[in-house]
Amino acid sequence: MVSLPFPGTSPYEGLTKGRSGREARVGSVRRCTNHAGQAPQGSLRRCICGDDSVSREPHGGNPSGAHAPPPLRKQVFDACFHLAAATSFQESNRAQTFRANVDGTRNLLGFLKTLPRPGRFYHFSTTYICGIRPGEVLREELVDPATKFSNPYGESKHASEWIVARSGLQWNILRLSILMGDSRTGAADSDKMFYRFFRVYWRLRGVLRNKYRPEELGAMTDGNRFVFHGYREIAKNVICMDDAIRLLLAVVEHNPEPSTVFHVSNPRTTTMGMIHDASSAALGLKCLVFKPELPATLRIEETIIERGMDVYRPYMLNDEPVFDQTRLRDLVGDETVDSVLPVTLPLMRFFLTQCLQHRLECSLEEASDAAPGLDRLAFVTRHGRSALAYSSLRPGILALPVGNDGYVPWALHGRTAIMLGDPITAPGSWPAAVAAFLSHCTARRLRPVAVQVTRPVAAHPGRSEPGLQLPRGISPQDVLQSSLAADIPILATIPGGR
Repeated sequence: MVSLPFPGTSPYEGLTKGRSGREARVGSVRRCTNHAGQAPQGSLRRCICGDDSVSREPHGGNPSGAHAPPPLRKQVFDACFHLAAATSFQESNRAQTFRANVDGTRNLLGFLKTLPRPGRFYHFSTTYICGIRPGEVLREELVDPATKFSNPYGESKHASEWIVARSGLQWNILRLSILMGDSRTGAADSDKMFYRFFRVYWRLRGVLRNKYRPEELGAMTDGNRFVFHGYREIAKNVICMDDAIRLLLAVVEHNPEPSTVFHVSNPRTTTMGMIHDASSAALGLKCLVFKPELPATLRIEETIIERGMDVYRPYMLNDEPVFDQTRLRDLVGDETVDSVLPVTLPLMRFFLTQCLQHRLECSLEEASDAAPGLDRLAFVTRHGRSALAYSSLRPGILALPVGNDGYVPWALHGRTAIMLGDPITAPGSWPAAVAAFLSHCTARRLRPVAVQVTRPVAAHPGRSEPGLQLPRGISPQDVLQSSLAADIPILATIPGGR
């Protein structure tokens, strides 16, 4: 059994809120781990991906089995891998984080106790359950609560470990350190930790490009560079995703003793200074400096940095413990542990460059379709009703053709596609134009927004969460009435239109 968040749900829903499905999905363990390469041979035979039966009721549901699907309750399997978690560091999300990581774990354990053979329970945790303990050695064992935790996530995972330990089931706890992408491809789904750290740099670069000329930024010296608050020498434990998965599978293959804890971490650490250097190099920034003290008065650029890094401040200012791996080495061998790649400056820069190219930004060649022969002036003359329409003739403004009826003017910022005013078409073609824009963005994984559209274009009966697809049951012809603002966030509207 593998506990994972369902697509389209928040991470905790699969364990605490439930789904509408009636049957568990059963398959081979290879099906559930093929993203990691080869599955363990011989140790695991069947895998059940948990559904709503885990959590219809607190503590595992009705013991009579009223809510648990009989096919699942009669299954005999080897192990449950509990990976589902809420990973927000925000204090404002504390209740949700504890609901997912503490209540969800408790519910899953309660459900397992109702099965004829629950199997081994592998609980995925984090090395940062230790809280703030600079310079200590964190052993591969349960630990008492820290005096202070870095965030609700680490605190909730600490609490869930003790729930697991007191469950009465056979369990192992696998603590992972900070994860980066695949060392071979750079692929990563995460936007946490150093990817979020990097995003702050990227947003700052956009501000700097709008405010300063390149020669002004290049002329900055240590005395007037923008201060990044932190210590270069602070060590962080970062491990590539493929190395982490390889170690995890090695632990399972070696059938560890129950009631044991393992640190799936890197035997060699990385420094905050190196991560700063990699982020700056990936973005071509030379105007930032890492300093242990902030200036008395913050400039706007430094305020942006401070706000963006707020939840990660404990990681930047505090040494972390040394994560002992004695038990892991005894189980899988020194060679397996020492083969983990150190996350060096070139490797970190590779990860961040991949993030920049595939998650944050998009080239014009990737984003746009060539529109040879599109006579923009003719369409603007025929359909343009404002100065904004004529602005779409400027160089740098992209045009998405709408059949032979006109075009959608738009611009690209990062991976955000910005529709600039109303489509340059007859009003009757607006729904088709908007549908074409949505389809174009979906195909290229762009986030669509609209600015300065007139009220008729933005008209809708109600708003919903932004997305990339037309809502179910809505046809392109219904766009004006019900789906434009539901699918494209409206950043600004202007009066007028027919």
